[in-house]
Amino acid sequence: MFKRFFKTVTALVVAVPLIAGGAFATIAVAAPFHPGDSLFAAQQLADQFRLTLTFDPVQRAAFELDLADRRLADLETSIGSPNELMALAYFDTALNQAVLGIAAVPLERASDLRTRLGLLSARALDVFSRLSVLPTSAPNVLTTAFSKLVAVGVAAVDSTKSGNDLVGISTTDLGITIEGGTTSSLNNPRAVPFPANSSAAAHSFFPLTGQHATLVCSSCHVSGVYKGTLDTCAGCHAQVKPADHFAGDCAGCHTTDAWKPAKFDHSSGADCQSCHLNDKPANHFDGQCSACHSTKVWTPATFSHTGQTTCASCHTQNKPAGHFEGECGVCHKDTTNWKNASFDHSQTGGQDCTACHSAPANHFTGSCSSCHKDTTNWKNASFDHSQTGGQDCSACHSAPANHFSGSCSSCHKDTTNWKNAGFDHSQTGGQDCSACHAPPANHFSGTCSSCHRDTTNWKNAGFDHSQTGGQDCSACHNPPANHFSGSCSSCHRDTTNWKNAGFDHSQTGGQDCSACHNPPANHYGTPCSSCHHDTSNWGNASFDHPWFDIHHEGTNGNCTNCHPGSDYSQTDCVTCHQQEEGGGDDDGGGGDDGGGDDDDDDGRPGRGGGGDDDDDDDGGGDDDAPVGFGSILQWLQWIALNIN
Repeated sequence: MFKRFFKTVTALVVAVPLIAGGAFATIAVAAPFHPGDSLFAAQQLADQFRLTLTFDPVQRAAFELDLADRRLADLETSIGSPNELMALAYFDTALNQAVLGIAAVPLERASDLRTRLGLLSARALDVFSRLSVLPTSAPNVLTTAFSKLVAVGVAAVDSTKSGNDLVGISTTDLGITIEGGTTSSLNNPRAVPFPANSSAAAHSFFPLTGQHATLVCSSCHVSGVYKGTLDTCAGCHAQVKPADHFAGDCAGCHTTDAWKPAKFDHSSGADCQSCHLNDKPANHFDGQCSACHSTKVWTPATFSHTGQTTCASCHTQNKPAGHFEGECGVCHKDTTNWKNASFDHSQTGGQDCTACHSAPANHFTGSCSSCHKDTTNWKNASFDHSQTGGQDCSACHSAPANHFSGSCSSCHKDTTNWKNAGFDHSQTGGQDCSACHAPPANHFSGTCSSCHRDTTNWKNAGFDHSQTGGQDCSACHNPPANHFSGSCSSCHRDTTNWKNAGFDHSQTGGQDCSACHNPPANHYGTPCSSCHHDTSNWGNASFDHPWFDIHHEGTNGNCTNCHPGSDYSQTDCVTCHQQEEGGGDDDGGGGDDGGGDDDDDDGRPGRGGGGDDDDDDDGGGDDDAPVGFGSILQWLQWIALNIN
């Protein structure tokens, strides 16, 4: 019995530390808790325990920077919550520990660590700038933290600053202490809950209605501080009050249910300008606002013009320059719309339009009413040209530059439309077109009427080439550069279309193509007709290779194997095989007695059909291949190489 008890106790003694150590290690690595969580203190203890097991100063400082990074992430997570002060305190502690760790590292090994510290400071400044609770609950603490962080960041990247300089900066105290997972600043106030059912718990001194009833105490009483909490709207909501806002009491318009919509009781009789002076635009009516505006909406605004005798008393600034000087009401009878204006011209007493209206530049100088009979629309104007007494158009109208100098009425018979003009060319008395019309540059120098018979359309022109008396096209037409120098009519038989040209190559008398056509560079040097049999299409070419086996020596019909770079200038055996003179193998032969290589000692080509055979006895590509044309050429080559 005792032995069993002893074993159990021993197992527990061994297992408990292992389990606890494993739990500590897991918490230290995963870091699942944040300031304010009940197990955050255990996580802190695990972090410090892990730190004590790190002996290398560089690794230790690096881990301390990791912890500072975690605490900065906690601070960022706490933005807008009551835990901002606590998270800031833990970050400051971790930052101080990291600074001390870096200061303990020799300067020559601390470069990367100091760079990380500088980057950490920059990120922390960004997080500080987004805190929303501390700026009002502990502004002095936040200001000190800002200054300290800037100093740490500058010193971290300044190579002239020593570790002691960093330590000196880290000793700056923010005035925050951490006790049992909570924070305190200055006099360390603590949150004390109100007794149940007490008048304070009922909050009777500041009734919590509307949205206020949904808040927790810490929303207004930050960090448990009740004393001095403001009970006015502006005390809590000043940051959301827009610029140039109404300076009166917020409760006059807003309720605790929602900011919007806001309502104001205008029955107090106060003048609109006492609140809305900034909303009044420049050059606005100087009278009482309520004469036009209602309290429900600024626009639309209406004004009762009853009893008003003259518009100018209010609308002088609305009168445009050069406006009619008479009484506004003569035209503006609709008091709701300026533009709905009309003038009764029957009341002018026979005055001409120029008494009130100025004509535009270069306008007809006669009486306006000669054309403008519609007094409601200037553009609805017309002139009775039958009243001109036979005057020519030029008496009133100026012709454009380079216009026909004859009488306008020769063409313009429609007096309502300039462009509806026509000229009777039958009245020219046989004059040529050039008497009135100038041809474009490089135009045919002959008589215009040779081509232009349609006098209503220049482009409808045609030339009867049968009247040229056998002249060649070049008498009138210039060929393009590098054109065929022969007679144009050899190809161009269709006189209506240059591109419809064809050449009868059967009339060349047996001349080769190169007599007229230049081949491209590195082109095959034999007569063109060897490949180009179709005289209507260059690309439709084919080559018959009857004098040489195109599969010779394994070329397999690939031209570039014998003609590299499309060079067809060398086609003899010696050019290809001169490197094989004396034999391809060490005894001068090729294969046993194949056509391409022969491993016999005599160095002669084999008797086969041009293949490479090192294992057949009778040569050739196959054992039974006949002696082909390629083999004969190879024999001739061998004789040529060995004749001497």
